[in-house]
Amino acid sequence: MLAGLAGALADHAGATNDHREPIVFHCSGAQSSALLAPLALLGWQTASAHCILSFASADAAIQQFPGTACALEGDASAIAALQTACSAIQARCFEVQSSNKLLYHAAAVFATNFLPVIQAVAEDAWLASGVPQDLLPGLRTSLLSNAVANITRLGPAGALTGPAARGDVTAIAKQAVAVTQWDAQAGAAYEVLSALALRMAKATTDTSATSASTN
Repeated sequence: MLAGLAGALADHAGATNDHREPIVFHCSGAQSSALLAPLALLGWQTASAHCILSFASADAAIQQFPGTACALEGDASAIAALQTACSAIQARCFEVQSSNKLLYHAAAVFATNFLPVIQAVAEDAWLASGVPQDLLPGLRTSLLSNAVANITRLGPAGALTGPAARGDVTAIAKQAVAVTQWDAQAGAAYEVLSALALRMAKATTDTSATSASTN
């Protein structure tokens, strides 16, 4: 869609013999300014600007925006102009390489989009194991809110709890079998996420051991 729009705009500019060289940018998180190539060929300064903000409404976004991180990518002159404009509305700007846009945006997906999915799987598993439906809102409030608060206060590694934090690979293996028997995709996700959790726990332990040996 963006590429088609850029092509149509370039065709229009060419047809009208418009020789201006304005700045044009898009706000896709995953796509780079390469989408605007037809306009770049006309001499336009192209870029992308993506703000890392999860919001439910425009009004909420306005209230939450100050201090929001904003990734800039593209031509140097376009980035400079966007830095000024975005900073004026209290964004915290930084540059990202075009080749890293997909990884950068995937990180935002991990941070926000997967959280509702994981919570939904947890609630489905609770229901399947016999937890009453009317207890789910309270579990949501206590466990999810506390987990987010701990991550905010302590960072991801410091907030890690459960069998992976204890290095209990036996419990993880048994639970993986139980989850897989209930739902194969959820079981696969449990195994992968547990492996990542174990890696995080090991890295934290290794860092602590290194710190202790140098003190």
